[in-house]
Amino acid sequence: MDSFDTVFDNVKALGRLAGREPISPELEPLLRALHHVLSQRSIKVTEVKAATVDVLRYLTTPTGRTDANCWAVNLFMLEDWGPVELDLAVGDALNDVLADMGGALHDTIEYPDIARMFESTPEQLLQRVEAILA
Repeated sequence: MDSFDTVFDNVKALGRLAGREPISPELEPLLRALHHVLSQRSIKVTEVKAATVDVLRYLTTPTGRTDANCWAVNLFMLEDWGPVELDLAVGDALNDVLADMGGALHDTIEYPDIARMFESTPEQLLQRVEAILA
């Protein structure tokens, strides 16, 4: 698995190539925390849930809900998380949310109907992960 800096640099470079605005600086530490918990040999589900909620809550704020940020999280979630089988480690429902963060989340701003159809807007994903926490 690549280091966070390598993954994040790749995400930023792809955004620049696509002509997207810069990623908000507040997003980086949130993704760094999510990367950290997903890259552990022994994944703690509560930590994955908490880090996921933090990222999604930020994406639902006026400053966080940007095209660049949604694209960045989408690309970030396409990372190869290494030998750990996330679905076995975190359970089906949370794994589905993580997978959907790497699915149609990037459509949130430009094609919101598509993101909504796949239950992949930041608000829908946050609602889904919070239901898991309940």
